[in-house]
Amino acid sequence: MKKKLWSHYDPEEPTLPRRTLTETSSGHREIRTRKKCVFQQFARSLFFTALFTILSCATFLAIAGFETTRNRTLESTCAKWLAEGEALLEQRLLNQFSDSQGRDFSLDQSSPQRQDTVLFDLVEHYNSILNTVAPGRASFFGRSSRSAGRPRWAFQSRLLLPEWETGAWYLPSDGTPPAGPAVRVWKVESAKNQSVFVWTNTTAEVIYFPSRECAERNTTCKLSLVVSSSALSGECRVKAHDLGVSIQANGTANDSCLLQLQMRVILRETNVLRRKSLPSPAELAIVRPFTASQIPRLFLSLRKWDDLWAFPCASGEYSKSVDLVFYANNEETLRMARSEFPTDYLWHRCFRTIRWVEANVDPEADVHPDGTCYQFYNMFSDPRFRNHYRYVFLMEPDVHPIRAYWLDSITQMLLQGTASDHFWIRGSTSKCPGRYAFNDYHVNGNAIYNISSPEFRGFIAKVQRYFLPRGHVKFAPGCSGGYGGFDHSIFHYAVEFAMRDPAKWRVLQRLCFDDRKSPIWNFCKHEFAPWRVLAKSRGGVSLVHSSWGNGINFWDPAALGLTHLDDEMLDMLKAWRENPFPLHPQFRSFVAQRCNRRYRSHRANRR
Repeated sequence: MKKKLWSHYDPEEPTLPRRTLTETSSGHREIRTRKKCVFQQFARSLFFTALFTILSCATFLAIAGFETTRNRTLESTCAKWLAEGEALLEQRLLNQFSDSQGRDFSLDQSSPQRQDTVLFDLVEHYNSILNTVAPGRASFFGRSSRSAGRPRWAFQSRLLLPEWETGAWYLPSDGTPPAGPAVRVWKVESAKNQSVFVWTNTTAEVIYFPSRECAERNTTCKLSLVVSSSALSGECRVKAHDLGVSIQANGTANDSCLLQLQMRVILRETNVLRRKSLPSPAELAIVRPFTASQIPRLFLSLRKWDDLWAFPCASGEYSKSVDLVFYANNEETLRMARSEFPTDYLWHRCFRTIRWVEANVDPEADVHPDGTCYQFYNMFSDPRFRNHYRYVFLMEPDVHPIRAYWLDSITQMLLQGTASDHFWIRGSTSKCPGRYAFNDYHVNGNAIYNISSPEFRGFIAKVQRYFLPRGHVKFAPGCSGGYGGFDHSIFHYAVEFAMRDPAKWRVLQRLCFDDRKSPIWNFCKHEFAPWRVLAKSRGGVSLVHSSWGNGINFWDPAALGLTHLDDEMLDMLKAWRENPFPLHPQFRSFVAQRCNRRYRSHRANRR
């Protein structure tokens, strides 16, 4: 840079002021002050950071300490509840054992009692009369119209149509009588009565085969046949013999005859079927429907009943009016199940007797959902159900007990019912997650049904007449409503009926869809935790319907990925200690290991 000479200095040109010594020293002080401020800010930040860290750690330690204290309190409370409940349970079991000494839980076969019970009514049983020979059923012999399957006219009311040229009545299925030998059967319903009609141009026989209870050893059944008939066309020769009726056409009206037939079998005396025609309010049947493919699953569920945690009853107090009914789809399945059925089950004493009943569904119609619907609707007309029981609990093979003494809780619930507690169906709406819960709000088929109610039987008959076979339902009436099935159809008929008369929906909801006092919850195909069900229902629910539970130990918390006690387990134990029942060993071990060890060891030392 070129240096400017003093001689060239212009006094008017501005110049920078010169810095004095004082000013120079003050600049150094400003630099030191600025450095000091930076240090103070850093120190302040470090202080607040340390303070925040200390407070955070203190808060965390406080929360951890609170959680530890809370967990210790809950564990101690859990151990206390577990000990109190098991002490009460132990005392109850000792009392039950002492009370049961010398008690005979077998069927009391006392002296025969006089009674008149309608064992078979052709009008109520006509859906099955075209089936093959089976005990407890009437069978038609001859070249029956059954060879063409189950025609729709065999299930619907038909008007009798006259043939004006001959003056005879004919069956209006195809407009003309068959040319070859045939026997046709159908039912006509009117406002006052129902009648079964038989058309034949050959010889037909209606024979009743007694149920097994009248055919086993050391049994006595005195049966009588009551027959009345009225020829509407042609000349029919009707002859009653033993428990059968023979019908023969006799050469007029194109060698055919049309007959209105009434046939009943009356049970006069027996030492087995000692039930009244009008059962007592406490009479119940646990009905287990099954097909041949479901036999292994059925036996697997029955083996669980022998475990202490799933045992049906605490004593024989409530089981005096409860039967266990195995309900097969046909005779062959029934024989197969009976031949493989073990006789060493301990839970036998929980039931008055064990019965075997077959629905005898037509092989062509024995598909899902038709076969299931035939089995269900048959319970309302079959005298083996309707004459013996007021309530039936339909329990499919994938229904699982989640607690001991579940049968006692069901029976006690029915016994404690009042006149205002009248119901038709008591079961569970969907408890399934996701879209399964919102298909509709029907009550699942596994439920309690009041089959003794005439109003309910009338409602069921209307459902069958309203939903005729259609779509994937090929044969069974009362099965095509909603997504298909008798439970969907019952719900959708009630909804459509209420749309015409909304005031009746509340009544139908109370009668048909009583979910509040249901002993069973429906989880479809999904997982469930039994302790959560017991906690939410306060011990009122004792059974669960879910195919997920078929091959898994659902009482093992590890099956749901749990490693610690959760709130539902504690809620269950809190309610359980008031009315304890035997816990599943694996669940008890899981809970006990996570309760206060000091408390448990102290209790063990006392013992």
